[in-house]
Amino acid sequence: MHATGNNLMSTWYFYYPKRISFYPPDYESPGLGGGEGSLVVLTEALARAGEKVVVWMLDDRTRGVSRFIQLYGASGGKVVIASNAMAEALFKAGISGPVVKLPLLVNLDRYQIRPDKSLSCIYCSVPNRGLDTLLVMWPTIHSEVPAAKLWVTGGYQLWGYTNEEAEDRYRSVVGAADKVAGVQTFGLMSKRDLTILQSSAALMTYPCRFPEMFCLAAAECAAAGTPVVASDSGALSERIMNGKTGYLISGNIARDDTQATFIQTVIGLLRDSARRQQFSEESRVFARAYDADAIAEKWVQVAIQSDYQGLFD
Repeated sequence: MHATGNNLMSTWYFYYPKRISFYPPDYESPGLGGGEGSLVVLTEALARAGEKVVVWMLDDRTRGVSRFIQLYGASGGKVVIASNAMAEALFKAGISGPVVKLPLLVNLDRYQIRPDKSLSCIYCSVPNRGLDTLLVMWPTIHSEVPAAKLWVTGGYQLWGYTNEEAEDRYRSVVGAADKVAGVQTFGLMSKRDLTILQSSAALMTYPCRFPEMFCLAAAECAAAGTPVVASDSGALSERIMNGKTGYLISGNIARDDTQATFIQTVIGLLRDSARRQQFSEESRVFARAYDADAIAEKWVQVAIQSDYQGLFD
């Protein structure tokens, strides 16, 4: 949260280092700890004093945004969203108010197009967004392109689960993924190692059945010059330029015909090194929209100009 004063500019930044998340209504029920509760009370006091309060919407849950607008909308509070998919979620929920769109940020300097890219595909999201479907399709892809491997990384630890809980959830979704021919599982990786893997892959393959609200993994792979083949779901159409930086596969990914299209698209791209290279270069250009320094400057503009215009386009 940050705030801007009416007379002398005063910008407030609150850093919350714990893993749990919370929002103002939690103060009333089920209740919050001392530090968390005090932050809510302070935010409300700043709003009453005329400060401009901002909430950052990070997923498709709109209840907290609705409550935020009730509390702070009249005093100039703004909702910062990351995609048009989020705007649509707000519209469907009947929520209106001051909205600014700013994409999630990527440290572009950490990514580069590797000249020694492997003929491998990477899945780097949580398992229940489509990994089980990809594992069903992979044997056909692997039989047509035997040199290709599927690299699987990620885990439920990202959501705060213990290693044991994360493993149980992982196995319940995808079973013995490491037993499928041509599949290599990496589990949870450091950001440095994940960056190297994303940069080394030929493609990101993401048969997603989840209504993505941004998909940072796709943005990161674009920064790495790794084209993405994904379902046309939610904000994925905002992360992929169809036919230019990758391919969007329309239709229900649970259907055999949609899966057949996905499979043939991946096989075709794995066999076409010239097109992959073209997509890779276009992806790097496209990823400039996520530059961390440029977006941080726009956040500053939101903070210091209460009537800042031009960000939601």
